[in-house]
Amino acid sequence: MFQRSKMRDEHWRAGPGARTAGAMRYMAAWMRPWLLLLLLSWVGAEPPDCPVPSTSSSVETGNKGIELMKAGNKEQAATCFWRAADSAERSEEASEENGNMQDAVEAWQQMFDVQQSIDIVPDLHQLARIPPMLMKLGLHQQAVDAWQTAIQLHPNAAEAKANFGATLHQLGMYDEAIKFYEMSLQANPNLHAVYENLASLYREKGEQDKAQQVRNRLEKVVKANKSSGKTYMQLQEMGLDHLNAGKYVEAEKFFLEALGKEGGDNYAIHFNLGLVYFFLRQWDKSLASYAKSLEHNPNFSHSYHGIGNVYETNRIYDKALENFFKTVQLDPLAADTYFNIGTVYQQMKQHENAVIYLRKSAEISESSGAYINLGVSLKALGLVNEAIESYYKAVAKHPLPQAFGNLASALHEIGRDKEAIEVARRGVQLDGNYAHGYNILGTLLRPSKGTGGTTSEAKKAYETALILAPTFVDATLNLAGLLVEEDEFDNALRVVRAARRLDDEDPRLFMEYFNLKRRVADWSHWDLNLRELSKMLRRQMATSPKLSLQPFQAETYPISVELCRDIAAHFSKQAARVGEEVEDHKETGEGGKFDISEQREWNPSRRVKVGYVSSDFKQHPLSYLIQNLFLFHDKSRFEIYCYATSPNDGSMYRKKISEESCRGSATSARWEGDAIDSYISDRKGTPPEIACTQGHGDQCLYKEKMLYMPHSYQLNDHKQAHHAIIDSGPLPRSQVQASHPLLNSSVVYVNFNSYQKDIIANVDGSVLCILLRENDDYEHSLANERLITSPLTDARNNLLRMGAADLHLDTLLFNGHTTTTDSLWAGVPVLTTPGIRHASRVAASSSSLFHDVPHMSVPTLEEYVQQAIVLGRRREKLEELKSKVRSQRLETPLFDTQR
Repeated sequence: MFQRSKMRDEHWRAGPGARTAGAMRYMAAWMRPWLLLLLLSWVGAEPPDCPVPSTSSSVETGNKGIELMKAGNKEQAATCFWRAADSAERSEEASEENGNMQDAVEAWQQMFDVQQSIDIVPDLHQLARIPPMLMKLGLHQQAVDAWQTAIQLHPNAAEAKANFGATLHQLGMYDEAIKFYEMSLQANPNLHAVYENLASLYREKGEQDKAQQVRNRLEKVVKANKSSGKTYMQLQEMGLDHLNAGKYVEAEKFFLEALGKEGGDNYAIHFNLGLVYFFLRQWDKSLASYAKSLEHNPNFSHSYHGIGNVYETNRIYDKALENFFKTVQLDPLAADTYFNIGTVYQQMKQHENAVIYLRKSAEISESSGAYINLGVSLKALGLVNEAIESYYKAVAKHPLPQAFGNLASALHEIGRDKEAIEVARRGVQLDGNYAHGYNILGTLLRPSKGTGGTTSEAKKAYETALILAPTFVDATLNLAGLLVEEDEFDNALRVVRAARRLDDEDPRLFMEYFNLKRRVADWSHWDLNLRELSKMLRRQMATSPKLSLQPFQAETYPISVELCRDIAAHFSKQAARVGEEVEDHKETGEGGKFDISEQREWNPSRRVKVGYVSSDFKQHPLSYLIQNLFLFHDKSRFEIYCYATSPNDGSMYRKKISEESCRGSATSARWEGDAIDSYISDRKGTPPEIACTQGHGDQCLYKEKMLYMPHSYQLNDHKQAHHAIIDSGPLPRSQVQASHPLLNSSVVYVNFNSYQKDIIANVDGSVLCILLRENDDYEHSLANERLITSPLTDARNNLLRMGAADLHLDTLLFNGHTTTTDSLWAGVPVLTTPGIRHASRVAASSSSLFHDVPHMSVPTLEEYVQQAIVLGRRREKLEELKSKVRSQRLETPLFDTQR
């Protein structure tokens, strides 16, 4: 009933800002030309057609250009050199390797040569890319020559002369620099940054008077332009400084002021405003700014990327993808955009598509984040080994803590637990504030995981996660679950109650709170909590594919039949969707994938293959009941398989079923939600009027066809496994509770499911025997001498102990299933009141197979209480019931496993 331990994979999300940070950093660098001079960086049009794959290296693309040149196809050769140059330059930006930069320079020059040979004047913005790279390579003279070539080809371009002046300035060639600064100002006297650079040059020469003269010239230009004194370039720089510092309101102010300056109304300013509004979550303004940027430069891919970010953040995935795809059309090497496409598909649960684009992002950028998210989608598709490989690549590229956490989870999934724990520890050592890592480590160290960890180690890890992130719901639920495993229910309730004080909206916390209150018999605010539970489940079904209450659990709650049915339908749809997603990708364990899609013609000469699917082939009541079931199958007619959807817990039941009963026990299985055609029950447990075999009314729980067993739906192994109980008889009462003076003379009611009190108060000398776990702290209203607590024990001793009782008081909303069977095998009558749902009719179904034993099933709660009191006061009637139950145990169909 309680939340299972959670060890979720974590996506690498550097946050909305970081997804645009690549573009933002690019703009910041791009808007800061040498010596803060001018914007002279090239933004290309849509990549021209070069007949090589987009993932080809710069060398491969350049060689294709040479091949086309030799074939006389100069125009297409030029496109290949363009692609080669751009690719090499990007590779240099990512790796800082000068070899790639040299390749870029050579490719650009080859393209220019080809263009001039076919009478095309190279674009100034393209020419301007070469000199900065040559300067970085230390090829200063070649950089000078490159600027001279650009000026010869574009003699009226003031920006080219200004940037050439800046290059000469950096090389210490002051007189030549002054010459070209002045030439640029003569061509365009409004280039404010040139005045600043020229004044700086004179100050470096020690000529302060000339520096002041330049400043005076700038002031005159400013006044003439009615400027506030700051150029748009200065304002832009100040805006970028504040943007990078996270001061978005201040950045907006400077960018807006820059727009009003001469030259300031350009695509770069509008793009940066789009970023500002994105971080301020002013979505309409952000979209408008990006659109304005594209009006100025329709081929500026970063603006499409920005628009995609806005739509992705707002979960408008179709428009996000539309703009991301426009980005990569303009820029086929935009690794960040391929990454975002992948994350959108992940959010849409389309992991096959996510893998395609995350893999492409990883191939281009080799970034740790891309490998992490690629691993998440591979694991979601069941490709655990490939996911592990991707996580290891992420760790090798850049050891982000998310990579260690996800890797540990994946390793645990395939049984490499020692390695998983070591990896998880490395993750938290790398980042001591990584709460998710401590949560994963805690889950791996839980004793129930069988990894050799201890309760104290797991508890410490969970508590550390909650210290770092007090509202971390998964860690809260995991800590509470650990305490439940240790029977510390009150402590678990305190943990969840504390978490709800910080977050009273999370449905998972409310569900755990509700469960734990029931477990410790805290019925305060019951009606209010029950109403809130129903509302919460309805909200979850409307907004999330996952629910906090599973269909089987729902039958244990006093909620409407309609809500129970809707919960089951919701889970069915989710199971079908997941099944379709992993259809061709699910990795298998010991026994393979469970696939029911294949339809074969009936062949009487061939054995029928029968598969049993369960998550309870482990230490669980189901396995306790069916442990010898499979031995009764006719192996000449049937071939038996067992598919476990839970890990091997090493229990005797799992071993017996795997090695002795079934052909093989697979570690995983899946089937689509609508693949189950029939529901096996009996007419007492699921009457036709409840099953709705003739229609679908408000009380209908099932849409499957009912297959009614002639006697009881439930089988058990008691006759084989516990026949000695009949031979030996129950334990003497003195051995059950030797210190209790009333036990031998009183009526003993037993309940190993829940607590019953009212009946005991009305039967003098009666006692109630209940199951009490080691750390239970139940505050009951009965005097201590009227309440006998019995600890957990093994199956044989439990049956012997139970046989000392007089009457089993069944729980009404969710009957005893295995407990009822145990009681009847021990010779103890079971008093029950059947409800509407199958879970509340199991005891009535089992008890009905004992003939001439009246009054064991009554229709109302009032009659239930009255019958228990009457039987307690009339010992002779109770003894008669007990005698009839014990005499029929070997004959009743309930215990006839073979039948």
